[in-house]
Amino acid sequence: MEKIRLGMLGGGPGAFIGDTHRKAARICNAYTLEGGAFSADLAKSLQFAVSEGLAPNRIYADVDALVSGEMALPENRRMEAVSIVTPNNLHFQQAKILLENGFHVICDKPVTLTSAEAETPKGQTVCFVLRILIPVTPWYAKCANLLRRVWLEPFSVSTCSIIKVG
Repeated sequence: MEKIRLGMLGGGPGAFIGDTHRKAARICNAYTLEGGAFSADLAKSLQFAVSEGLAPNRIYADVDALVSGEMALPENRRMEAVSIVTPNNLHFQQAKILLENGFHVICDKPVTLTSAEAETPKGQTVCFVLRILIPVTPWYAKCANLLRRVWLEPFSVSTCSIIKVG
């Protein structure tokens, strides 16, 4: 099976959740990390890339540079999915840019900070991968209902996975 070409926004040196996402990608053996924008500081991203064995030409300053750089590559070499592990206030804008340019998005909660943002991507095909720690809690039911009501019903949904951890 061919692995999914993965990129990452955030998650550079010392970032706990980025390391968690990279470990999970390695454990499930379905992804290959191609590059990303691991830090707001390009020099730190490049230094981090060396430690991960990544090609420097696949390291970007930000989401816009990532999209431009990847779109310049042949389709069979581009990142297919991008994991967003940046601060919460950046999730929505980054996910929106990636989705608008045909990338699949993996994003830890929250995707948005406001209900207005949650209603913005009408007409988009979306896919969510949820990490649920305890799938029988009231929080889980509330989250699942909100996801269905706000995101799933108005959209065409391709593949949607719920990963239960624990």
